[in-house]
Amino acid sequence: MIDVGGRRFVFGPVACRWVDRDTTQLQFAAEPGDSVSFTRRLGRLPWPTPFKISWLGGTTPKWKRFVYDRLVWRKCDGATLEMVWRGHLWFYRSSGWVDVYDTRLHRLRVRDGVKE
Repeated sequence: MIDVGGRRFVFGPVACRWVDRDTTQLQFAAEPGDSVSFTRRLGRLPWPTPFKISWLGGTTPKWKRFVYDRLVWRKCDGATLEMVWRGHLWFYRSSGWVDVYDTRLHRLRVRDGVKE
């Protein structure tokens, strides 16, 4: 369950539980009628990094761009959870675009469902 501003969103049942680095991790299963999607969108405008210098002698990225990962979970009653993370992609001449995995939660929304 997640609580945002007094609005609660209950995930499905716990499908799997494990401990990773002393933290309990949970994997949820969607209930019948739920719709779950996870998408990735690249930022439209990459920017050059001409003044980036590696003082330790490694290569530096020539370009950077944002990447957005979006999770949308809709319950059958209309309740919706939307989470968006924003991270970076770095461009190196030798290997192309590389995911840096420095994502941060960018947006979190919970909408109530239709009450019958």
